[in-house]
Amino acid sequence: MLKNTIIASVIGLGFIVSAPAMAHGNHDFESIQPANHYHHQPARHCLSGHRIDKRQVKQRNRIRDGVQSGRLVHWEKKQLNKQQRRIRRKENRMRSDGCLTRYEFNKLMNLLDQASHRIRELKSNHIRNHNCYNRHDRHDRCNRPGRH
Repeated sequence: MLKNTIIASVIGLGFIVSAPAMAHGNHDFESIQPANHYHHQPARHCLSGHRIDKRQVKQRNRIRDGVQSGRLVHWEKKQLNKQQRRIRRKENRMRSDGCLTRYEFNKLMNLLDQASHRIRELKSNHIRNHNCYNRHDRHDRCNRPGRH
């Protein structure tokens, strides 16, 4: 009986002595794992830029049509093309990582909304290319092939 008591006491003492060491954990494991316990980046949802591309094509066509009809003059065309280039450069930077996030998509759509508003504003500001609308011009300079 005394022998069993001594054995139980030694085992219990072993648990008591080793408990603080087990409570601290494995320090090597903590150095591998990040403090916030995320093992990977949160999933990024990549969106297709098809709608953005379609809008850019439509806006380019609207600018071209505005120039051909005389509703946009040279300096307005330059201004609108510059805005389109800025949007294209921003889009290329956003797509450079191979993914277009929802935030980036919305940002580009807002920029395209602003550009669309500007195209509409300049096409309807009643500044006309007077060379195109000269009623006495029998050569009709605006509708000649090759002049855009």
